[in-house]
Amino acid sequence: MQSSYDKSWKYSLFMKNPKERAGILSRLFFSWMNNLMNIGNKRVLEHSDLYPLLDEDRCKGLTEKLEQTWHEEIRNSHIKGRKARLSRAMMKVLPWSDFALAGLSLFIAVACNILQPLLLGLLLSSMLHGGTVQYDRWLCLFAGGLCCSALFHILAMNQYQSKVDYMGMRWRAAAIGVIYKKVQTILKGQDT
Repeated sequence: MQSSYDKSWKYSLFMKNPKERAGILSRLFFSWMNNLMNIGNKRVLEHSDLYPLLDEDRCKGLTEKLEQTWHEEIRNSHIKGRKARLSRAMMKVLPWSDFALAGLSLFIAVACNILQPLLLGLLLSSMLHGGTVQYDRWLCLFAGGLCCSALFHILAMNQYQSKVDYMGMRWRAAAIGVIYKKVQTILKGQDT
């Protein structure tokens, strides 16, 4: 007799992760998660409601990549006469685009964070000297710039936090997989 967990697991194997086909705006505003949020708003989420993992998030591939980069790091450290570092191997597990997107979104967030007080100062200065049509145009420009800067700051920080969380999750999965394989080989060696 099959349990409901087994049935839901088999059903979830045929589901597609909506992030795979999400466009730029959907990824920017996380709207690809709307269906899951609606279900979670109506009832408690079940295992069958969750989307399957993306290929780049699967533990097996991440573990193999970390093992490969660790062996390369050991070889390179012997050739170059330096100490092998796990941190260097971990950095090579993820594609450079992840680091670039995280860095770009952090740069945008910091730039907007610096821009907001400047625009607020200009807005207040324009309000003090207001009264003419020319100052009213500048007033609208500074107010619009302040609103856009706040919006871009929030979007960039959300993207940065999301990307950094994904990177941490992938590193953790890879490290746990390597530790698990190492423990398995040790235990197999003790059995013989």
